Amino acid sequence: RTIVDNMSVSTRLFIEESHVGKNIIIKTNSITFNLDFDSDFLLNKRKWEAKDYNFVIIDGFIDTVGEIYHLLQKASEDKEPYVIFCKGMKPDVKDVLIQNIKRGTINVFPISLEINELNVNILADIAMLHSSDVVNSLQGETISIAIRRKLKKGHYIIVDNNTINFKPMIDDSII
Repeated sequence: RTIVDNMSVSTRLFIEESHVGKNIIIKTNSITFNLDFDSDFLLNKRKWEAKDYNFVIIDGFIDTVGEIYHLLQKASEDKEPYVIFCKGMKPDVKDVLIQNIKRGTINVFPISLEINELNVNILADIAMLHSSDVVNSLQGETISIAIRRKLKKGHYIIVDNNTINFKPMIDDSII
């Protein structure tokens, strides 16, 4: 009865099967994606979270540190949180990011997706929910040029082992 009294027409309700003896009901205004991505960037922490984070959504693979150099430089100067959504990166790019994150020189969280049939188009969904565009080489964009522009800001994000939870930037009716 409590659920029905607190719902509106736009309320989304998800019911999942579980072996837990008690029912747990959580009302939230955020979106959660269960995805396969590289969780090494958590650095043995349970989760990473940020408010008013800068983000870039890259429909591609990051081959060199030079492609994200301007983002890393800006992140080290302004100490603001940054999220990079991408379809993977070379090991040397990952190593540079992890070393800088460990040293505390940047507050950047790369969501480096494992490409499979379940999340092949997920970046378009993430971009839509962020009211943003995807950096795409098919449209003549390069990562380094897109990063030099002023990045959009997201409201709030929490990342843990296989879950990304963020507050969407668009209205419920659009979702």
